[in-house]
Amino acid sequence: MFVPLLIFVSLTDVFGYYLADLTIPQNPHEQSEDIYEKCLSMNKIVYEDSCWDLLTKGPCDEGQWLVLDRVSDKVQLLEPRPLRAKCTRRRCSESDVYWPKDGFCHDEESARRDRLCASSDTVLATDEYGEGYCKCHDGGKVPYVQVVSADDDDGNQSSQPCYPVYSKGACPRNHVLTPHGTR
Repeated sequence: MFVPLLIFVSLTDVFGYYLADLTIPQNPHEQSEDIYEKCLSMNKIVYEDSCWDLLTKGPCDEGQWLVLDRVSDKVQLLEPRPLRAKCTRRRCSESDVYWPKDGFCHDEESARRDRLCASSDTVLATDEYGEGYCKCHDGGKVPYVQVVSADDDDGNQSSQPCYPVYSKGACPRNHVLTPHGTR
């Protein structure tokens, strides 16, 4: 004689298990590029396939922080991801800024006293590489930029004046400053 046997199985467990196994993996290159674009859209950088804020400890070891990795212009043009991050030793405390021109750490007061930023409308700031530079101080108003010419051989941006974005500034007649290519 045949005895019917009823077995109850949770379909969600079964389907969840099988669906996980049937997932078709994406092309790793495409997935990587999606992550890169996603991070950039959030003003973050990709490091080990996750989005992180620059100039923070992020995924780095104690005493390190996440900064941009310097690569040559030629390499940047060939790379699918022109911006790369790296963990590096933090040279200064969180309140200080490393000034590459003298190799020392400076706080706001010593930067003013030593006149690291010669222009009165600039303040000491940290760039995305973890080094100090003179940033236009906008006082909470419209953004300001500095005009740095390509033939400025000593690279002394600190003495350049700041101008409001979309103003004439130091531009020739019928031209205005734009934020493209500025810090």
